[in-house]
Amino acid sequence: SFRALAQKEVDERPATCLGAVADAYMAKRAKIRVVDLWVQALSEAGDDPVIAGALRDQIREVHDFFADVIRKGQEQGHVHEDRDPVAEAWIFIGGGLLATIDHRLGNLLGDDLQRVRAERRRWMLADSE
Repeated sequence: SFRALAQKEVDERPATCLGAVADAYMAKRAKIRVVDLWVQALSEAGDDPVIAGALRDQIREVHDFFADVIRKGQEQGHVHEDRDPVAEAWIFIGGGLLATIDHRLGNLLGDDLQRVRAERRRWMLADSE
C-alpha cells in the first residue's frame, strides 16, 4: 500500500523521504495512481455523500500523514524549522493533483513540473542549499 511504502521510506531514509514519498504518491505503478482516483471520485462526490465522505476522510488521512512526516523531518533537522507542516502538507497534496492534471492533459506542464519539484525541495529541505 502507499501508506506502508511511505512509512518504510520515513523509517529508513528520513533525510530524503519527502522526495521518495512524493514519488510514491505520484507514481503510476499500477494502471492508476491514488490521486487519479481522487479526481475521479471528486467528479462523483457532489451527487453522492458517501463518496464525498470517503474522499474527504482519505485526503485528510494523507494530509495528516504528510504533516507528521514534515514535523518529524523538522525535529531531525532535515526540513526547515520555520515551515508550517499543516500548510506544507496541503501544498504537497496539491502537487499531486497538479501532476494528475499534467498527466491527463498530455504533459501540459512539460519540464515545468520538474522545476516545481526542484523548487519545493529547495524550499522544504534544510540541506538543499
